[in-house]
Amino acid sequence: MAITPDGEAEQLVFYVPHFTNNTQDLVHNGFTGWSPQKLYTSKEMVGFVKSKGKTLQIYWYDFKLWREC
Repeated sequence: MAITPDGEAEQLVFYVPHFTNNTQDLVHNGFTGWSPQKLYTSKEMVGFVKSKGKTLQIYWYDFKLWREC
């Protein structure tokens, strides 16, 4: 996996030369679901916000995804 910050050279984050998928998975060559960003919270936190009549809103800025062929 590598990242390329704006205006900078590509930076290698990690290299895994072996399988990174379950070889028993029937669709291991494609995605059935994906979550690129995760938010960890609790039922109590969400319940508190909801009890105040508010909505918990999360915004991800500058997230880009592309496929190079």
